[in-house]
Amino acid sequence: TSLNFENRFITKKGEILWLSWIGVSDIQEGVIYSSAKNVTKERKLSELNRQASSLARIGSWEIDVVNAKLFWSDMLHNIHETDPVSFMPNLENGINFYRKDFQEIVRKSVDSCISEGTSFNYEAAIITAKNKERWIHAIGYSEFVDGKCVRVFGSFQDISQFKETEAKLKYITDDLPGVVFQYMIYPDGTDALHTVSKACEKIWMLTQEECYQDNNLIWKQIKAGGDFDRVLADFQYSVKNMSQWHSRWRNILPDGSIRWHEGYGTPYVLPDKTIVFNSMIFDITVEEKAKVLYDETSKLALVGSWEVSLKNNSVDTLYWSPMVRQILELPADY
Repeated sequence: TSLNFENRFITKKGEILWLSWIGVSDIQEGVIYSSAKNVTKERKLSELNRQASSLARIGSWEIDVVNAKLFWSDMLHNIHETDPVSFMPNLENGINFYRKDFQEIVRKSVDSCISEGTSFNYEAAIITAKNKERWIHAIGYSEFVDGKCVRVFGSFQDISQFKETEAKLKYITDDLPGVVFQYMIYPDGTDALHTVSKACEKIWMLTQEECYQDNNLIWKQIKAGGDFDRVLADFQYSVKNMSQWHSRWRNILPDGSIRWHEGYGTPYVLPDKTIVFNSMIFDITVEEKAKVLYDETSKLALVGSWEVSLKNNSVDTLYWSPMVRQILELPADY
């Protein structure tokens, strides 16, 4: 009779060791021949992996294609809220946990992985055994032997908390008066927009998808307004000095209307040298029109403005508006 087990061993120094035993008994001689291997490192690594998986809520799964069996780790049962002892998962009841609108996508992904070896990586919603909706991130790979798929395996992560935070952030950003986004400048010189809020439809008359696919559509609006060089110079200065970006410019929308925009952004550098601007752009057209109207009214009424700064007791600083200088017929440098 053979035996195989692991046990904890405490040394004279009080250190804890884990030993893996293999033994064979000889009934005739009445003895057991055995050997032990120190597996303390493996045990510690396994425990660290278990704790990390628990914190990240990541489980593992495996499909034995040859024998048509599905294995779920304890964490996968936890995510699905099933009993690891009594519930026996299989491919069909596993897919049935997915919300109805995701079941066909998952089925096609698994079928393609088995038949063609195509790996998959998707996010989807499941309904647990206790009727709770959870969002998961699944990754799957296949293993082929002699041209036939024998195994499909991968990871399964509960991302519900991340999705809830993402939804709350989207609600906040979509409620802001301006468009919120991340502007990425990659080390190879290319750029892209990420996490664009819904206000892009109002600010640029572009959908979120259009912004993601081609951010040049936005640059073209700035170029059409005539202030592209100044906005670009402001960006370059911000990148060079890692300082806050701020610009005002005229923008021409796809329908030909003229709008004035004001933008703010804070840059930071990722480990791969990608520069990220967390940015906001507001429509300040009403403000700009009011300023133009004030200037025009002042010219018509010959009304100027002046201001004296009394902060410095020794020197009075006097400001005259351009209209005051015009009325007094004084040069601009007076």
